[in-house]
Amino acid sequence: MHQYNESQRSAVLDEHITKYVQQGFQIVARTPTTCQLIKQKKFSLLFALLWFCVGGVGLIVYLLYYASKKAGSVYLQVDAGGVVHVTKS
Repeated sequence: MHQYNESQRSAVLDEHITKYVQQGFQIVARTPTTCQLIKQKKFSLLFALLWFCVGGVGLIVYLLYYASKKAGSVYLQVDAGGVVHVTKS
């Protein structure tokens, strides 16, 4: 099995980070072989207004839904073989 050096592992990690950043994630912490990213939850004024138009009660439902949403978190780690391990929470 081919062993990757740290710069090769970092290059592999960069490719995966780019994919997550394109999806709206932001880098929280980074080392040459690991990275933690988060994606903040977004409030949609359009959906809030649409739900408000459904008798006002819909707005309460949307606000409860928004409050219960969690920000997405991803932890990436590249092992010595160049394989990226993804942990989502």
